[in-house]
Amino acid sequence: MLTKQEQRMLGAVSGDIPISSECFAILATQLGMTEAELLSGIQACIDRGLIRRFGALLAHGTVGFTANALIAWEIATEKIDLVGETFAAFRFVSHCYARPVYPDWPYNLYTMIHARADETLEQYIRQMLEGRSEEIVSYQILRSLRELKKSSPRYFTEGM
Repeated sequence: MLTKQEQRMLGAVSGDIPISSECFAILATQLGMTEAELLSGIQACIDRGLIRRFGALLAHGTVGFTANALIAWEIATEKIDLVGETFAAFRFVSHCYARPVYPDWPYNLYTMIHARADETLEQYIRQMLEGRSEEIVSYQILRSLRELKKSSPRYFTEGM
C-alpha cells in the first residue's frame, strides 16, 4: 500500500517535469518538502519497483517517425510469454501487451512500432515474423492515420 506522501510524489513525477536544472527542487517545493526528501522518496519507490524508469515523451511524428503501426497478433496461448518477451526485446517495439481474446477478435498480443518510412516498418514486421510460423496464428497491422492525443499518464493527481 502506498502512503499519501508516496502518492503525492508519484503524482508529481508522473506528469510533466519542469525543464530546469533544478527540476526536482521545483517539484519538492510544490510538494512542501526538501529536494533531498523528494529524491530519497523517489529512490525508495524505484527500490520497491514502483518506478521503472524516467523517460521523455517524444513527439515521434515531429522528429520523422511517420510510419507507425499497432500490430494485433494471435499467438498460440502456450507461446504468448515467449513471443511477448521476444517482441519486447526489439528496439523498434515501444509497447508490448498481452490482452484477453474475444469471440470475434482472437488477438492476444499487441505491439506498437515506429519507423521513419513505410519500407522500414515493413522490414521490422518481417523481422518479427521470421521463424515464428508455429507461434503466430494470424495478425492484423493497424497503421496510424493521425495522432489525436499523446500525453504522459498521470497518477495520484487528486487535489494537486
